[in-house]
Amino acid sequence: MNIILASESKNRQAVLKMVGIDFEIIPSQVDESLVKEANPVKRAEQIAFLKAQKVAENNQGLIVAADTFTFRRRKILEKPQSLKEAAKMLRWLSGKAVYNVTALCVINTQSKEVFKNSALTRVWFRKLSRGEIKDCVVTEPVLTWAAAYSPINSKTAKFIKKTEGSFTGLAFGLPLEQLIPILQKYKLIL
Repeated sequence: MNIILASESKNRQAVLKMVGIDFEIIPSQVDESLVKEANPVKRAEQIAFLKAQKVAENNQGLIVAADTFTFRRRKILEKPQSLKEAAKMLRWLSGKAVYNVTALCVINTQSKEVFKNSALTRVWFRKLSRGEIKDCVVTEPVLTWAAAYSPINSKTAKFIKKTEGSFTGLAFGLPLEQLIPILQKYKLIL
């Protein structure tokens, strides 16, 4: 059985390659704005399921999909739409503790089994200066990251004071601690 990653995310691809998993990429074309769920964890899980389901419609294998974003007090921060919005997000994160949620959905198109779960990571940000935020926004690909930061980027990693939870969910948008046992169950990896 082949593994299909329903994502164009370079970080998700990188973490699968890093641990030696062979896969093909078939991005899902899902309009995430159609999901109106207010609960951040349920929202991420619904979006991950829709992504996997969309790819499973026309493909056979083990479909792996995920969705990641940051939230605090139910305010969800997804990818910013402009540099101004990215700077606003980073100012809002400065000195605060937030949650990162990464939902995982795996669909086995042969057995029709569906696995859905999510990984929460608490992230504490140190106080950021206006100069740090401005430099980050103009030099880094902040529009490609949920909440305008990436814990594995050299500039934004230093914004983080500490974390607690899923390292790979936070850093790569794919919680390996949940995915690996599924791949082992189907004997796709040792």
